[in-house]
Amino acid sequence: MEATVKAAPGSLFEQWVGTQLQRRVAFLGSGSLGYYRTTDGAEVNFIIERNDTLIPIEAKWSGNPGLKDDSHLKAFIAAHPARCDRG
Repeated sequence: MEATVKAAPGSLFEQWVGTQLQRRVAFLGSGSLGYYRTTDGAEVNFIIERNDTLIPIEAKWSGNPGLKDDSHLKAFIAAHPARCDRG
């Protein structure tokens, strides 16, 4: 009996976005790609750090994104106002 495994499209999309961001950072020749996660589980999928600037990126697979989807992104921007003004 064969097992059927279905991949969640959200996870695949997030991985694809991460791969594309890493390629872009490598192409530019400077900067780094990371992520942000607090001890209580809040996270931002990707953080690009370049020239002392932080750019947070949240990757979501949704046909109906809502305001709640970017709450961690907004919290990150508010916590790093000197280095981050957008996401």
